[in-house]
Amino acid sequence: MGRPRRLRVLFVRSGAQEGLSPLLQLGGARPESGSELPFGLLRLASAVKYASPHQALVHDARLPSSRDSIRNTTAIHRPDLVLVWMDPAYLIDGLRACREVRQAGCKTVMATGPLVTTWPEAASSLPEIDGLVGPWSPASLLAQLSVLACSGSAADLRASSRGELAQGNDSTSLLCDDVAIDRKLVDYAKYVRNPSDWPGLALPPPSQLARVGLSSDKGRSSSSQIMLWEPSGSLASPEAVASDTAECALLGIPWQLLHATDSSHAPDGAHGFPDKDWWTTLLKLLAEQPSGAGPTRVRRSIGTTPSVLHQLKPSLLTEAAVQRTHLGDLTTDDATHLDDIETMLRSMRRRGISCSARVLLPPCPSDPEGLRGRLEALRKLGVRLHVVVDLPRSSLREAGWTSWLSAPRADFVPEEVSKDALALASAFSLEGSPRHHPGSQQLGEAIRADGLVALIKQRLL
Repeated sequence: MGRPRRLRVLFVRSGAQEGLSPLLQLGGARPESGSELPFGLLRLASAVKYASPHQALVHDARLPSSRDSIRNTTAIHRPDLVLVWMDPAYLIDGLRACREVRQAGCKTVMATGPLVTTWPEAASSLPEIDGLVGPWSPASLLAQLSVLACSGSAADLRASSRGELAQGNDSTSLLCDDVAIDRKLVDYAKYVRNPSDWPGLALPPPSQLARVGLSSDKGRSSSSQIMLWEPSGSLASPEAVASDTAECALLGIPWQLLHATDSSHAPDGAHGFPDKDWWTTLLKLLAEQPSGAGPTRVRRSIGTTPSVLHQLKPSLLTEAAVQRTHLGDLTTDDATHLDDIETMLRSMRRRGISCSARVLLPPCPSDPEGLRGRLEALRKLGVRLHVVVDLPRSSLREAGWTSWLSAPRADFVPEEVSKDALALASAFSLEGSPRHHPGSQQLGEAIRADGLVALIKQRLL
């Protein structure tokens, strides 16, 4: 057997142009926002970069400049393996990415991401895919790369992905455990807009008002996700998390997201979710860090459960530069118990700290009007809502989903979802829209219509 080759591995996040309705959530998986690379994909790329002799490349097709260049990127770099991040909500774009890299000359294409964890049977049946890799399983990926480097055969790779070799040996697993996510691959310094449920700026930048030049806001609303878990799945220490936030602050990233309620950023089998003592220690460490001033002032968002939030001191949140809290995914039954933290929510509002939550509706609610009343009561507490219809993983095996898998379409709505559930989700998800200055749109229209000089003369006269 010859010497193993040094492979070029291209990690691709597919586009999000033809996704299912954002009112639907499949199997508990939340699609990432447009400006946020999945940490599971970055974990795999970091392991290839630091724990193997192979070369790792990352391509994000969600960026406007990269949306139509998957084929060009593949043709230029000529990767030996392409690993596509596939989400069941964006299956059309994921399959398109697989076809484009094959048309550009790559013979081996594998899949990872929520589709693999949510519906592995469907992912393995797709003809565009040669194999599967768990989004937090770097040892499995490195083991399969070893097979490909020695044989160069996609058939051998498919055989190994079904066998014990896909699990990786002990030495490979230990090596991967020592590799953290590469901060450079996170690409936190990009000037991008935040998710739609972010409070946002009081006044958008001039480029967005006048629609001239790029839509960059010079980082005034860019954000960086802070990992709260080690790659092995154990909870990181408050000191390690505080060190990561300090690094982002030095780079001028004003918004820092510390969310323990978002499972999409937690490794598989993550354990040791933060409790009150852990958050208190971390917040005290953050309060000791300089928060800056002006546009570069640090602003943080933390995500925790209502029970833990109830035990934290509002004054400590303010000292730690927390301006937003997120309660994670709540069922409609959870929403009825939020009266216990009403005093805490009022105290946070007085300090300028907002609160948001995602509410998961059943596919076919038995009492739609009762649910509407619960959601109204939750909104009166000052919580900004994003309501979605949650579909359990078991529903993905229904006949309707099977036919959708063979011919996916963006306007698909499963039969088990009632019109009442969609109407409720649509009505209350409007709460997740970004907030801007009420006169910003009119100001922008005036600048575009009359010109900046004419507008200044009008204001002066």
